[in-house]
Amino acid sequence: MVSRTTLLVLFLFVIGSIKAQDGEVTNQIFEGNNLLDTQEFDEAEMAFRKALSKSPERTEALYNLGNTHFNEQDYDEAKQRYFQTQKFADNNSSKHHAFHNMGNVFMKQKDYAKAVETYKNALRKNPQDEETRYNYAVAKSLLELAMDMPIEKIRYIIPYGALTIEVDEFLSHKRGLVLAEIELPMENTPFKKPDWLGKEVTGNSNYYNSKM
Repeated sequence: MVSRTTLLVLFLFVIGSIKAQDGEVTNQIFEGNNLLDTQEFDEAEMAFRKALSKSPERTEALYNLGNTHFNEQDYDEAKQRYFQTQKFADNNSSKHHAFHNMGNVFMKQKDYAKAVETYKNALRKNPQDEETRYNYAVAKSLLELAMDMPIEKIRYIIPYGALTIEVDEFLSHKRGLVLAEIELPMENTPFKKPDWLGKEVTGNSNYYNSKM
């Protein structure tokens, strides 16, 4: 079952009804849909953005712009569009599809905890959807597997003046995460952060060993 997660289906049809009086916006959405079907993603994005410039809360444009970003593997942008879709949608079907595809984004990003919660939200809007139920089960299995896996990492010791910086490059299911730890002699010891260090995560429980 786990190996099928690469085959998650992305919904590509238009959500909701299209009103005749929204002629120009509607035409741009249809144009975007046709371009999306032929995998002309840059042109599809432009069409959806034109529609949204005139109707910023139009869920069909938001949703299918999210699908465009998903196909371009721009998962952060896709996630934002799906979030906006469920926020502005006025029916459970639209909300379900938005949450479902947001779950797909988290699966691609290997954030299984968020995928589980997002698929749960999708199922609250449509408890009968078999694909969402399947994806939820896969995400839950992968989350449990990740929690049981040992943490693998490579540690680099970097001298920095009178101090030492320990840099951990994580492997396996945490691949891509790099953390640096600096032990100061005293809490108020002056310290100039190297330019190559990223944001400060001291005190962020997501990076505690118990959460890793």
